[in-house]
Amino acid sequence: MQNILDRTQESLAEAFASLATTARRQQRLYFATIAALMVIVAFSASLLIVLAINKQLDLQRTVSAQNASDISLFLHRNLSFLKRTELTVQFYQTTQDVHRVPKDIEQQIRQSGVAVGRSSTLDTAFNLIVSDATRDAWGADASTKLWRLAEAADATLGTRQALELPYRAMLIGISEDYAVILPAIDPQTDTKALPLKPELAARLRETIMGVLAAQTGKRTLAKGQHVLIGPYPDPLLGSPVVTALSLYAVDDTQTTLIAMTVPVAAFLAVLHEPANSATLLLVSERLRPITPSPPLPRSTEEKLRAAAARTPPGGIRYTLGGAVFVDAVTPGYSLLVSYLSWGALIAALAWQLGVIVGLGLLLMVAMGLTAKFWGMRLLRRWHEEAARALEGETINHIVVSATPVGLCIVRQRDFSIMTSNVLARELLHLDHATSLPAHIAAAYTERSLHAQSSTAQSAKTAEFIVPALPGQTDALDPQMLQISYATARYTGEDVFFCAILDITVRHALGRQLREAQRETETMMRTQTNFFAAMSHEIRTPMNALLGNLELLSRSPG
Repeated sequence: MQNILDRTQESLAEAFASLATTARRQQRLYFATIAALMVIVAFSASLLIVLAINKQLDLQRTVSAQNASDISLFLHRNLSFLKRTELTVQFYQTTQDVHRVPKDIEQQIRQSGVAVGRSSTLDTAFNLIVSDATRDAWGADASTKLWRLAEAADATLGTRQALELPYRAMLIGISEDYAVILPAIDPQTDTKALPLKPELAARLRETIMGVLAAQTGKRTLAKGQHVLIGPYPDPLLGSPVVTALSLYAVDDTQTTLIAMTVPVAAFLAVLHEPANSATLLLVSERLRPITPSPPLPRSTEEKLRAAAARTPPGGIRYTLGGAVFVDAVTPGYSLLVSYLSWGALIAALAWQLGVIVGLGLLLMVAMGLTAKFWGMRLLRRWHEEAARALEGETINHIVVSATPVGLCIVRQRDFSIMTSNVLARELLHLDHATSLPAHIAAAYTERSLHAQSSTAQSAKTAEFIVPALPGQTDALDPQMLQISYATARYTGEDVFFCAILDITVRHALGRQLREAQRETETMMRTQTNFFAAMSHEIRTPMNALLGNLELLSRSPG
């Protein structure tokens, strides 16, 4: 500690001497360089502004890429739903373990061609639509066909819930006019929904296959192929939707379309945009608009589409109005265009730019004031204050070094000693070690675990007693230390401020007192046992003697 104190004094003395020399030189050159410093401050402020703008653009670049990734994951969940539903439909279309459909569903289909079924495991219903011609073509197999559709619908509802997709799915016949809508249309909430009639199954199929043909040039899909079509008006509710589409085929015969219709607004609803974020526009690969956020004028949409056409996916384009980021969402289907106007960029950086400009002006004003009031008087006052601070620091070091208590500061995370006085190192037997002995560190850990269940005050300050050296617990006269500590912050880290006392004599005296107490208790027990035994031995013959004397007193002789 003394060496540290000497080095501190020497360093501060050198610093004061250097400060005085430098101050004299600056006093001579200050007025000549003040203008250059102001130019440097202005240049630095400009550079900081450029760096802040570039950082904000990089942040938006990251946010745009993350948004594209979130939408892509959202679409992959829809495609996963299609794959699982294909397996579900395949199982129930090919299983030989066939049962009869519930009577209420069969009766509703025979009466109106439209039935409402309920999931056996979920509190969710589904609509089953079968045209009269298809029902008549099924004939005696109608109950079996309906059972296969109802069971596939029940299992598909479970898949939909497992993937957390709150959107409407459909199983639609290709060569037969049937459709399963899940969940069921609720007349109270779906007020814009079309009336459910048997002919609706054919209309749903033709609408979807028409959109498929318009976008791909084909009305069919290859087995295992999954596509996204849209946006187009939902034939059920009339709102714009995008549909994830696949089919189930037996050999080369396509039997069932599997569709998940997602409202276009849901694509951007999954994003968590920060404040002052960019304007978003989701477009197809052919730059057909799908959905913007927020709603955009037609002219702005056209500008963004034109910029996206000249920008490769993953790139950025700077325009007079702002920066345009283009990210691929799904290869071959859609792109996410993010547009950050210069005005929005300035608004996002308003407080940063204000701080930079304000600091620049303050620095210039400070330079002017310093040039006006600079003098050796101010320099001497600084020197005197620094000298007083040095004296105070020196006194503190002397007090720490001279105190008869061992003092040290220990880092909490690894129990390394950051600073200590000589007495603390002697009591801890540290020699050249830089960390607490293992058995004392273990005592700290045990005490900290115990303190977690105690009050907040006891968790901040505590003390414990340990032997100075490991393995002295059972020794005859071990050196014992009492360590009192409190938690604190020092140089930006969590530390223990510790006070260490040698309590070997007190500990030995306490042990002697305990041994004397045990000997006294042993003597008292021996005395008690002796008097109890003697009382018993004397009382027995005395009773006989007193009885004989009483008999003699009553005898005539």
